[in-house]
Amino acid sequence: MQPETILAGLKHLSSIHRGQFDERRKYEWKVLLSTLSFYVLPAFAKFSNNIKLPEGQIFKSAIWIFFLFLAIAAINYLRKFHKANDENKSRAQKAEEAIAKLINFELDTESKTDKMKQWSLLWQSTIILLFAFSSALLLTVF
Repeated sequence: MQPETILAGLKHLSSIHRGQFDERRKYEWKVLLSTLSFYVLPAFAKFSNNIKLPEGQIFKSAIWIFFLFLAIAAINYLRKFHKANDENKSRAQKAEEAIAKLINFELDTESKTDKMKQWSLLWQSTIILLFAFSSALLLTVF
């Protein structure tokens, strides 16, 4: 194969994976904000309209179980997003390294976002669990 063809293929591969990464990032934020909105809205509705919820222990347990289940499902969904994002970033980085090697260019492979990606899912998970716990507490105790 000619170097121009290889270079064009590597550029295309890098741009495809970077594009998928960017689109998935946008969707990831939509998922996070939708999940948090789900937890805020019932508590807001209860206190703004002075709605009286059933007092039974079964109802309260069902709220806690449902909110916990939803939090775990959302965290697992976001974990899959992070895994796919890591895969896209890795493939794009490998293509870019191959391009740099092909044109004899030194590429800084140390990414500043690599350190942040470790904390991103943990931060999102913590926020989701905090909202789930707070909302369930507001709906069942107060």
